[in-house]
Amino acid sequence: MIKKLDSAGRVVIPQSLREKHNIIPEETELKIEDKGNYIKISKIPENTCAICLTRKGEIEYKDQFYCKKCIKELVSQVIDE
Repeated sequence: MIKKLDSAGRVVIPQSLREKHNIIPEETELKIEDKGNYIKISKIPENTCAICLTRKGEIEYKDQFYCKKCIKELVSQVIDE
């Protein structure tokens, strides 16, 4: 599929793809990665760690989820300061 950017630099994700992948405007978060010669856009699964974006967030704090590994790293940095 080939899409063009609009004047504001946006790309529209077709409705058929939004429905297929349960992408809900104003709710679904997307991860945008620079892969060198291309840009990768992927849906972030619900309850994904807000820091690393790779693991399931097991602890919820202020409407965000965090995995235990990232929390341990944060705590160790605060204690070391």
